[in-house]
Amino acid sequence: MAYLEYEPRETLFQFTSFEGFKGIVESKQLWFSDLKSLNDPRELIYGLGRVRPLLEEIIEENPNWDRGVFRKLLDFSYDYLKNTNLFTCSFCPTGDLMPLWQHYGADGSGIAIGFRPRAIAGIPCRVQKVEYVNDQSPTEDLKKSLKEILEPVSRLKVAPSLEQRVAVTSSVASSCTSTKHSTWEHEREIRAVYAQSLSRTFSDFLDNATGVYPDGTAHKWREPEVRQSAIGEVKFLPFSYGKYVNGRYEHSGAIQTVYVGPRSKTSVPEVTAILRSEGFKNFEVLNSECVWR
Repeated sequence: MAYLEYEPRETLFQFTSFEGFKGIVESKQLWFSDLKSLNDPRELIYGLGRVRPLLEEIIEENPNWDRGVFRKLLDFSYDYLKNTNLFTCSFCPTGDLMPLWQHYGADGSGIAIGFRPRAIAGIPCRVQKVEYVNDQSPTEDLKKSLKEILEPVSRLKVAPSLEQRVAVTSSVASSCTSTKHSTWEHEREIRAVYAQSLSRTFSDFLDNATGVYPDGTAHKWREPEVRQSAIGEVKFLPFSYGKYVNGRYEHSGAIQTVYVGPRSKTSVPEVTAILRSEGFKNFEVLNSECVWR
């Protein structure tokens, strides 16, 4: 079950090539790719560079807090980020956006698939709305939220348990993964993030559980798959999408709107036929209105 830091109420679009579209509708799966392999080389690094000094400030400004406990907690958090694979799947609330056609929609020849929010809500991931900032952006709200994450530890009578440290660290990590530089603001990204340790042994204390399905069933650690891309090998994990019912995903109502790219050689009737042949219902297929030379 998704942990909704941001609860989407509108259609979530993913721009892809025509081949990617066919793979998504035929497999009924979305690929969550290693965050470090995305096109922004500052992924996670920029967010951590913004979060880390604020965490240090908060501890310095609260002399009554046990410095030893918090020093170990922050060190644990930083080690966690080093020893954790973060996988993400990106969406946009707008399905006909020229920059996204150019960068992710096969230069306009691809497809934008619009998923209903419930199709994502059953995936054991964290759903975030990306905040776009730069070096001049104010940090007051971020600092306040980070302090709220740390304050419960200051009230403990004993050192935080491993589970408590993991919970704090996960919240700190989410502050990093939901932050991107403002030069990417045109993407308007809604991000689904899944985290698991680099190896199965690191998650033994949780019986290898990394998430929970809507019925309470634990999602277990999995060996990532590998695909080839322009930058080389990329690790990824496939996740089924759709409404989660009785231990399985019902995909027929997962897709609401599909845009056919402005340079696509595939027609609206052809895309419609593919979706119907794969069991999808109650959707619409539209031509993009974008035009460029």
